[in-house]
Amino acid sequence: MGPAFFIKRPKFAFVISILITLFGALSLVVMPVDQFPDISSPKVVVRALYPGASADTVLKAVGAPIEDEVNGAEGMVYMSSKAASDGSYTLTVTFEIGTDPDLAQVDVQNRVALAIPTLPAEVRQRGVKVKKRNPDILMVVNIVSPDDRFDRVFLSNFATINVAGELARIPGVGEASIIGALDYGLRAWLDPIEMSNRNISVTDVIAALKEQNVQAAVGQLGAAPSPDETHFQYVLTAKGLVENEEDFGDIILRANEAGSVVRLRDVARIELGSEVYKGYGEFNNGPGVLLAIYKLGEANSLEVAELVKHKMEELKPLFPEGVDYVVGHDTTLFIEASLEETVLTMIFTIVLVVLVTYLFLGTVRATLIPTIAVPVSIIGTLAVLFAAGMTINTVTLFALILAIAIVVDDAIIVVENVERIMHEQPELSAPAATKLAMEEVTAPIVATSMVLVAVFGPTLLLPGITGRMFSQFGATLTVSVLISMINALTLSPALASVLMTHGHKPNFVIRGFNKGFDFVTKGYVALVDFLCRKIWVTLLLVVGFMGLLYTLYDRVPTSFIPNEDKGFFIVDVQLPGGASLNRTEVIMDRVTEMLGEDEHIENVLSVNGYSLLNTALQSNAGMVIAKLKPWHDRRSPESHQFALQRKYQAKFAEMPEAQMIVFGAPAIPGLGAISGFSFVLQDTQGRPPAELKATIDGLIAEANSSPQIARAFSTFKTDSPQLKLEFDRLRAKTLGVKISDVFLTLQTQLGGLYVNDFSLFGQTYKVMLQADAPYRQNEKALNDLYVRNNVGELVPLSTVLQVVPELGPDVMYRYNGFNSATINGVPNQAQGFSSGNAMDQMETLAAETLPPGYKFEWTDSSYEERASGNAVPIALALSLVFTFLFLAALYESFLTPIAVLMSVPFAILGALVALTIASEPLSLYGQIGLLMLLALAAKTAILIVEFAKQQRETVKLDLHAASMKAARLRFRPVMMTVLAFAVGVYPLVIASGAGSAARSSLGIAVFGGSIAAALFGSIFGPVFFKIIQGLREKLHKGPTGLEPDS
Repeated sequence: MGPAFFIKRPKFAFVISILITLFGALSLVVMPVDQFPDISSPKVVVRALYPGASADTVLKAVGAPIEDEVNGAEGMVYMSSKAASDGSYTLTVTFEIGTDPDLAQVDVQNRVALAIPTLPAEVRQRGVKVKKRNPDILMVVNIVSPDDRFDRVFLSNFATINVAGELARIPGVGEASIIGALDYGLRAWLDPIEMSNRNISVTDVIAALKEQNVQAAVGQLGAAPSPDETHFQYVLTAKGLVENEEDFGDIILRANEAGSVVRLRDVARIELGSEVYKGYGEFNNGPGVLLAIYKLGEANSLEVAELVKHKMEELKPLFPEGVDYVVGHDTTLFIEASLEETVLTMIFTIVLVVLVTYLFLGTVRATLIPTIAVPVSIIGTLAVLFAAGMTINTVTLFALILAIAIVVDDAIIVVENVERIMHEQPELSAPAATKLAMEEVTAPIVATSMVLVAVFGPTLLLPGITGRMFSQFGATLTVSVLISMINALTLSPALASVLMTHGHKPNFVIRGFNKGFDFVTKGYVALVDFLCRKIWVTLLLVVGFMGLLYTLYDRVPTSFIPNEDKGFFIVDVQLPGGASLNRTEVIMDRVTEMLGEDEHIENVLSVNGYSLLNTALQSNAGMVIAKLKPWHDRRSPESHQFALQRKYQAKFAEMPEAQMIVFGAPAIPGLGAISGFSFVLQDTQGRPPAELKATIDGLIAEANSSPQIARAFSTFKTDSPQLKLEFDRLRAKTLGVKISDVFLTLQTQLGGLYVNDFSLFGQTYKVMLQADAPYRQNEKALNDLYVRNNVGELVPLSTVLQVVPELGPDVMYRYNGFNSATINGVPNQAQGFSSGNAMDQMETLAAETLPPGYKFEWTDSSYEERASGNAVPIALALSLVFTFLFLAALYESFLTPIAVLMSVPFAILGALVALTIASEPLSLYGQIGLLMLLALAAKTAILIVEFAKQQRETVKLDLHAASMKAARLRFRPVMMTVLAFAVGVYPLVIASGAGSAARSSLGIAVFGGSIAAALFGSIFGPVFFKIIQGLREKLHKGPTGLEPDS
């Protein structure tokens, strides 16, 4: 069933195309939409809390045992952990792409369970949480009180009780948690002086609470077995857990026979307050809970965000008067806007391709054929993608945009050949001319389509994020081209036999274009004739171009995924170590007010006492999210996200009270919290933190003096003021004091101790003991703390403790089991340096300056960038090999494919020249474009080589005549197809708005390469054929046919 069948029965071809389009259209309705394919590495997060412990204590007592067990989990790529002075511990385990996240979580949970028996009792009591989730915030729902009727504690608990649980149950949500939560806690603010006056110790209070605040099962009366006369059965209840502040204050600490009683309220101030007072959220500088939504790694971002918004609308009528919600931060807005811009680009591309096609073909009837073929191929591709479980995302849309300009080629080849034959043989009818034309072009159409399949076939085998990106792109293009090939052999000849007619007269625009093109063709033929006769000139030019290609490939900077204007930026605020939350609030108010006054900023979300980079509650830290206005309202350069980041980085630098870092989110969600490179310095010898700090400061100083790096910094600090307690163990034993009681007293009075629970609003909250604020302000507070010895006397802690001031880290880090610190940096793009250049420089500096015992690793997006750098050359090499082998089988020759592939370097050279002119790095999108150019250049060359080979071996023209005839007759269709491709790609080059950096990165490379393929491929293609065919004939000692050669 070849083209002749469909020429005779055109409606059969129409039905096939209609079915393909229908299946594609139905798939479009149900296909999920996301920014990227499923390229996120599964991550499992382990969290624990050790209240009152320093960062060093948490790391040693909690982190080390857990990491020793978790290390080596199946499929694990790397793990990083943070231990903070708020007692929190967070371990993030990253797994290979493709690992089942559920199995990964189970594996990590089982390994953590092995470590739990070795953890401190306080940690075990609170529990160790193991969850799979993406570490990046998908969106933030702010619970606010527009009329300021409710305070932040009420709003936080309202959100916890009524909203967080509802959102957490939404499919695809990994976690819904409040940043800076103020959960209710029944607080007993102890008065150490009153305790000593009444001879009450901390252990007395703890024992009383554990004894009298307990939930007990007290049994039943009349339960079976029972006597026959038993007629009733009663369930016994008793008040165990305290229910309010009054009950809590009534707890008896001591009672004697004389009737005197000491109750908890006698030595403590009882309050229903917050479990912790270390941080809280604000919205536009007013009370506002930040309820952060984290999605599961495999979940669809747009679907999850839509479900969250729908659920919030369901819950809103249940809110009390004076409570409302706002979606203050939503990362999916960028995804939606980016995809909308990409779809508009696709429509623009179709219009331009149709116009170019009309310009070359000259008639509306002829133009209709490729115009109809394009939507059939593009829409039909969606059906196959849906069946393969793929999504509509940036990568697949990019592939479809490029496919528009490729799939039109096959139809153009058919139409142009039919039109030429009808012009040369006017006696033939349209069906007869179409049949003759298809006999000539069927083989080239199949060959060029199969070449593209051969080019992208190896990409399906690439691992990691790079492999997923390449394979999605390649699969989309391959499917669209295969459908296009089917259309070219069925629909296009059917339409040609129906629509094509004799005797049409082109209008004056087409006549003028044809006249100009004929003039260009004459010059082109003369140039090719010269080069075919002067082979040595050709060889010299080729050598020169190859030298330029080698030079540019070595000099063009590389990067991973371009950073985008995502519609928001983040400010990390760090005051000097030891700064109180009160000081932080003052600075945060100034920062949020400054940002809120900017006309380009829509909302300002902030958390006082929380560091996003350290993911820890710190009194000297703050986090601000500045949500920008929509992209269509920010057209000026100064309103671009990067411009605003530079503006506020400069402004904040004038505030000496704090160090502020302004940064955007990484290009790919889930790969770190900050854009730019992430360099992890590891100490393999366990040196003191101060030595690690000195080493990393030296490396940062070298990095900031390097031209490749605009800014390098680290959040690792060791200047937090600390008081080291030196414990006189001998004196303690002499006085009969238990060491464990000393530490328990310190933890309770100064750090806060979780004793047990109480119930409120159907929820369970913690009972907390801690010294009241006036009794824990400075080291003198130790003079008021007492511990009971073995004879019942209270001994001042000051008699067994000595205070020594020192400096230390507020947060400590480990990476793959070693103490570490991370350097984040931004490449100096203003001077033409990319992230690849910056990373190379960091490696050079590390090799030159690091002392023995230190090593480094890349993490997050930098890890993937290094991995992709190794994979792309392999992909290019494999694609060349596969293409060569396919062509060798097609032509039954190992030499003829060389004539085709010799045009490929010109396309790559054009891409590199375009990137150099535009001062753009070669990103992952550009590298994908290089593969596309390989296929395009080979396809262009095949059109010339196939025809020249036919003229030489079938028509028996001499070698020079065959080359020249191929050049003359194939020049117009080659230029038509390649220029249609170039014009179709041009909207990517001039992209603007959301996602424009990615579109430009791909468009510039492919546009430059396609122009080079059109110019140099058409000029040198006939010459390469003459050279290679001449070599074949010398080896064969005569003209070649279909017999195989060596």
